[in-house]
This record gives sequence, structure tokens and C-alpha cells, in this order.
Amino acid sequence: MVEWASIIQIRDGVVIDRDSHTAVDGLKYDYEVVPAGAVFKVIIEVDNPTDQDLALLGAALFDWSCGNSLGGFTSRGLGRFHLRSIEVGEIDLTVPEHRVRFLTATKPEDRFVAVPDWKDYFQARINRRLQSSGGNS
Repeated sequence: MVEWASIIQIRDGVVIDRDSHTAVDGLKYDYEVVPAGAVFKVIIEVDNPTDQDLALLGAALFDWSCGNSLGGFTSRGLGRFHLRSIEVGEIDLTVPEHRVRFLTATKPEDRFVAVPDWKDYFQARINRRLQSSGGNS
């Protein structure tokens, strides 16, 4: 977590009998919730991706940048999120300069070559994938 109110909320839950759709006596549980507004840093690393892998990742990033749900109790309104400040970096270890940069960087974020526009980067891969499959994948 990068930003949050340093508070974890405890919420109550009850076990529901699936047949009768009623609460089961004596079966209560608690679960912890991070309040809305918490900011997390997420790092996704992909080793040796194919064009299809990058097209799928790009499609997910486009979706997640608009907002989505993650985790449990999403039907209760929990887990809503959206990605912001998306940064993409890549490295081609067959390029000597990339290898040296990767091996000598002191910060993880400095190991990769920044992609100027993540949307264009992934849109190109999605388009190539659609063209190669005739739009059927």
C-alpha cells in the first residue's frame, strides 16, 4: 500500500444456509477491509511474452484502467478499483545495452526501457493479434 488511512475496518458476516437462505445460528465471522481510497502499487512482470500474451495483458489493462472488482465480497460493493499512472517498461536481453542496464541498475524501475505510451504499445499488439487470427480469437 502506498496511501491509506492506516485503518483496517472489521466487518461482520454471517453464514447463510444455502438451502433455506437464512442465517445459521451461532455462525458469525469477521473480515478485514481496507477503506476506500487506499492506493496500492502493483507490479506485473511477464517473462518471454508472446504477442498473444501481450495482447491479453493489454486488454486487461484497458479494462482495469476503467475500473473493475477484485477479491471477495464484490457483490457487496467491496474490491472496486481502477488502475492509474500505468507505466510499462520492457527489456530485450539480446540487445547489449539492455543487458548492461538490467544487470547494473540499482533500482528495479531503472532496469527497463520505458514505453512512451502504454495504450499505443498494447493497442498495436491487440491489432496484430486480431489481424493474424482474422478477428476470431
